[in-house]
Amino acid sequence: MAERMVQLLFSVGNLLWLAVYIMIIRVGLRDRTYGMPLLALCGNLSWEANYAFIRHYNMPLSLTSLIWLLLDCAILYTVVRFGPAQFPWLPRWLFFCGLGVMMAMCCVGMEVLIRYFEAGGREAGGNYSGLTQNLLMSALFLSMLVHRRSTSGQSMAIAVCKALPTALGAAAVYLWVKDGGVESSPLLIFLGGSTLVLDMSYVAGVWAVRRSTAAVAAGTPVAATA
Repeated sequence: MAERMVQLLFSVGNLLWLAVYIMIIRVGLRDRTYGMPLLALCGNLSWEANYAFIRHYNMPLSLTSLIWLLLDCAILYTVVRFGPAQFPWLPRWLFFCGLGVMMAMCCVGMEVLIRYFEAGGREAGGNYSGLTQNLLMSALFLSMLVHRRSTSGQSMAIAVCKALPTALGAAAVYLWVKDGGVESSPLLIFLGGSTLVLDMSYVAGVWAVRRSTAAVAAGTPVAATA
C-alpha cells in the first residue's frame, strides 16, 4: 500500500513539473525573457540527458527525463532568443560563450555527482543527484526573483506548481523511508527540507513582489521595511 502511495505521489509530482515547464515557456515568450535561471537550466539539461540517454535502468524515469529534456530545450530557446538582452553590458558572443562553458561544466559536474552518489547504488545516484539539483534550482529561482525585482518571466502559478512537487516528494520520501524502501540519512532530510523551505519562500517572494508592483501601479505608497 505504501509503495503504491509513493509511486502516486511521485507521478503527480512529475506531472506538475511538466506543467511548470510549459508555463515557464509560455510566460517567457509572453514577457520576452527566460523564466528559468541559467545555471538551473544547464543543470537540468545535464541530469535529464543523463537519465534519458545514458542510464536506462528505469524506463519510466528515462521516458519522463526525455519529456523534461525536450521542454527544457524549449526553455533554452527562450534563453538564446532573449537572454542577451538581460545582460546588455556583455557582447552577444561573450554571453553565448559563457553559456556554453556553463553547460559543459554542468555536464561534467553532474556526471561526477551521479557517480559519487552511485557508490550507494544506482537508485541512490538518481535520487540524491536529483534532489541536489532540485535544491540548487530552488535557490536560483529565489535569487532570480531578487535580482530582477519583478515577476518578469515568472508567475504565482509557476511558484505554486513548483512548490507542490517538492512537498509531494517530501511526503513520498517519508513514506518510502518508513516502509523500508530507502534508508534515511541526514543528507536526505536536509535536501528535502531545505528545498521545501526555499520553494515556500519563493511563493511568498512572488506574492510580495506582485503586491508591491500592484501598489506602485495604483499609486499606493509601499511600506518600507527596517
